[in-house]
Amino acid sequence: MNIRLLEKIYFTREHLYLVFEGDVEFEAGHALGIEREGVKRYYSVASAPSDGVITFVVHLIPGGRMSGIFERAEPGDEWKVVDVVGKFSLDLLKGKTAVLSAGTGIAPFRSLYREALHRGMELDVIHLHSARYLHHVPFLGEWEKYGVKFVPTITRDPNYPGERGRIDGEKVKKYVPDHGERTFLVCGPSAFVGDMVRLLSSLGVKKFVVEGW
Repeated sequence: MNIRLLEKIYFTREHLYLVFEGDVEFEAGHALGIEREGVKRYYSVASAPSDGVITFVVHLIPGGRMSGIFERAEPGDEWKVVDVVGKFSLDLLKGKTAVLSAGTGIAPFRSLYREALHRGMELDVIHLHSARYLHHVPFLGEWEKYGVKFVPTITRDPNYPGERGRIDGEKVKKYVPDHGERTFLVCGPSAFVGDMVRLLSSLGVKKFVVEGW
């Protein structure tokens, strides 16, 4: 099965928001393996199944083969869907949940929150997201409507008035004081995921689900 590009939006010079159409079955929080020109990569879907479109948030990598394909892409171009995978699901949001994400690892949670809103679910989620600058956080202005406590932590802007620096034990204790009672969902680059697993283990967190790349 194929997906067809509808729209390509640069929200920074190195970040793309891509909108596709296609008859692909996936669950909220899942990722698609897509292929074009002999290159295959996995991307978490940032839209909900109920949205009627398939969207990705992509960090363009200099010299990256799929990044170059995306940069050259025009509406109407097609990618082959070769796989649908994922550990995250709406069931994980039915109790007390905390989310730690970085970079484009935010995408599967937007998918989950949008589908939860569509289904009328009430959420008890605290979400800490790490980004270099606030404008690197996609979908700003959306997060409050999902009933999620969303806290950006900004690592490169010394003038940012909110939380600065990487996610650490102090921030988790501050924003998730009941961390021992919550299931943690973690998504981001492999180094970030590894750091977060070690952090959560040091805090005595027993329940967490992770995805990285």
